[in-house]
Order: sequence, then C-alpha cells, then structure tokens
Amino acid sequence: MKTRLLMLAACSGLLFTTSCKDDQAPGPQTPPTEEPKETLVLGSVTTPTTLADIFSDPAIPDYRVYADIEIEALLTIAPGVVIEVAQGKRIDVAAPGMITAIGQANKKIVFRGQTAQAGFWRGISLYASTEPSVLEWVEIAHTGSSELFDGVKAAIGLFGSGSTTGKLSLKNSHLHHNAGYGVYVASGAQLHQFAGNTFSQHAEAGLYLPATEVQKLDGASIFTENAKGGIEVFTGVIEGAAEVVWPAYSYRYTSGSLSVRTGWKLSPGTTIEMGDNQYIEVTSQAGAYIHAAGTAHQKVTFSGISKQPGAWKGITIHSTHQLNLLEHAVVEYGGSAVSYGVKANVYVPYSSKLTIRNTHLAHSPGYGLYYRSSAVLNTDFETANTFEDNASGSVYRD
Repeated sequence: MKTRLLMLAACSGLLFTTSCKDDQAPGPQTPPTEEPKETLVLGSVTTPTTLADIFSDPAIPDYRVYADIEIEALLTIAPGVVIEVAQGKRIDVAAPGMITAIGQANKKIVFRGQTAQAGFWRGISLYASTEPSVLEWVEIAHTGSSELFDGVKAAIGLFGSGSTTGKLSLKNSHLHHNAGYGVYVASGAQLHQFAGNTFSQHAEAGLYLPATEVQKLDGASIFTENAKGGIEVFTGVIEGAAEVVWPAYSYRYTSGSLSVRTGWKLSPGTTIEMGDNQYIEVTSQAGAYIHAAGTAHQKVTFSGISKQPGAWKGITIHSTHQLNLLEHAVVEYGGSAVSYGVKANVYVPYSSKLTIRNTHLAHSPGYGLYYRSSAVLNTDFETANTFEDNASGSVYRD
C-alpha cells in the first residue's frame, strides 16, 4: 500500500511538470500516507521474535491471542506492548523458549483478558528452562478461567521437575483480579529475582511457594485484598548453609510440620498463620535455631488461620542453640495436640534452650508454655512475658 502510494505520487508529479509552462512553480505535493495500523494476532513462537509497541494508547491492544500458544524460542516484548487474550486461552513457555518483557514505569507491558473480568483467560505457564523468563514493569490481569496444571489456577505458574523447572525473575510488576493465585511456584521451580511487586484481588493467596524460596523475597512488595492472604507456604523445610531470613509479610502454612534445620530469622512485623493441626519444630540439627525478635510496635506473630483455641499444635524447640529467641512476639491458639502428655503454645523439652521475653502467649486449650526441668530458659521468663486465656494455666514444668 505504502509503495503504491509513493509511486502514484511520483507519476502525478511527472504529469504535472510536462503539462504546465516552464515558468510555472510546481503545485503542492501530497505527502505519502502511512499504512493503517492494526492489532496483530500472536501465535506460537518457534524462532526468536520481538513484539513492537504498535499503539501508543494502552486502551488499544497491540496483539491478540485467539488460541493456546507455545513459546519455544526467545520472545522479547518492547515497553508499552498490550496483549489481550481470548476467553479460556493460555500461554505456555517451554525450553528453549523464554520471555523477556522489560517495560518502563510509564510504559508497562500488559497481559489482560479481552473482557476485563477475573477468570477470563487461563494464564501463563513456565515449564523447563535453562534461563529465567524476565518480567519487569509488567501487568497481568483476568486469569484463572481453568487450571494451568494439576488443579492450579494462577496468573503465572512455574512448573517442571528435576533440573528442568520453570524459572522467573519478577520485578516492579502488578498482578491483580485473577481467579486463583498470582504466582504459583511448584516444588523445585525457582524464583531468581523478586522485588517491588504488587499482588491484589486474587481468589487465592497472592503468592504460593515452597519454604525454600521465601528467603528470595524482597521486603518491599505489596499484598492486599487477596482472599487467602498474602503468601501461602508449603513443603516445610527451612534449611541451608547460612541463616535463612523471612521478610515481614503475612504467611499462611498449611502442609504439615514446618521443620527448621538451620538458623531461621523472622523480621519484625512478620505474621505466620498455621493451618489446623500444623506445627513448627526447631530440630536438634547442628546450627538450627529460631530467632523471632520483633519490636514493641512490630511484633512477630504465630497464630492459627482459625482463631480458635487449639487450632494448631504450637512450637516445639529441640535445639540447644544460644540464638533461640522469642522477643516481642505473640504465640496464640496453639496446643491442638498433646506433646508428651501436655498441650501448649510453646514446648521446650530436655536440654533445649530458649530466651523468651516481652512475648504474649494466649488462647491455648492447655498451657502458654511447657518446659522440661532440664531445659534452659532465662530466669525471668515467668515475669518477663504475659499470659492470657490458657485453659490449663500459664506455665507447666515437668
């Protein structure tokens, strides 16, 4: 079209000059018109591809996805690109494919449904990859029409097995109005970078991930108005060669014991809500300890998802480490099951060590604190803490 217009303009100019007198100035030329812009259809990607920003107005989609597509090569997406996905369709990324979508604060890259409602399209699945897909200044909305894999609904799902798992770097991005999780990280999948993200209006938690991945989170992301809390944690082993630090978010844990096998530090303001009959166990493994040091205004809280006495089992500390500490903390609603004959929010057996100060132990069907006579506690533990509504009493010594 553009070529034809340019040729016609040239011919018109030639006719004009041959039919007029030599002293007559040429008339005004009509500038060539640009070929009309249109939204393009995005299909599966099998060779390296770059998506350009066609329309400056983000209300107009640059690309539409009308069928399930697979990304099997590098897909680079320019700042400002808007991709609309048809009802029930999905985007799958598998090795050697990956997405590099790096937007800007004022030119975000957008994945959204053709209709702006939660659960309109399925979402993005990241399977086996050697390098992480990179999403920065990206917005993803309206996913969760049906499961991505094994019953999971999410805006982004990281799946795979063994050494070939999904990998993701997510920064400065906003996931919202999704009928499932925001990001689901399966066991073995990996977060490479995570910073400055916002998760809001999800039917599940904003983020679902293994306990081993929590330490990769930044401390400045925002989780708001998600039906099942900010972050849901599973496969409960906290381990590593160095101290593991959890940033100050609200976590839910629902899959058995949370086993602490290295140093575990909880930042002031952290809240951990335990599922029914779940428990935290600080093991006797060398180097294992719990260090929950809040402040007067930013407590570290251990509670039950259900706010009923005995909703969860409580905290058991088998460790003899000097760094075991509960300070400016709250432990409540523990004691659903008997530990060596006694129910309690906190149990310190045998020669285990714990410093506990300025901590509130409450709402247990048993005791606030249960300890063995051989355990080592600070001498003022009975007066340095507060106890409330523990059915059997504040402290039990065996």
